[in-house]
Amino acid sequence: MFTVYKLIILSLISLLSLASGAQNIYVAANGNDASSGSSEAPYLTIQKAANIAQVGDTIWIRGGTYRESVSLSRDGTAEQHIVFSAYPGEEVIISGCDLLTGWSELGNGIWEAPMQ
Repeated sequence: MFTVYKLIILSLISLLSLASGAQNIYVAANGNDASSGSSEAPYLTIQKAANIAQVGDTIWIRGGTYRESVSLSRDGTAEQHIVFSAYPGEEVIISGCDLLTGWSELGNGIWEAPMQ
């Protein structure tokens, strides 16, 4: 029952967004920052969506781990926020940790990896 109410609320938010000229912007771990940011062609990074977002927009972040820092270039208003939200039913992790790859053994149980 809770899920039905949640879907109704999300639908109402979407309708209000459309009525006000606000748009939905999508981000996915398999997206591309050169795409349109639509649900069918999402951006790869939250930062790209933040750069595009205008007052009243909602940024829907699909499930996955995003290893980035995000800086906002504009604010919403008291009446119309810029909303960042996990896509319903999906887990989003924003991590300040960089993924280290390219490990090599130095010897004696000591390993190293280049930092970028």
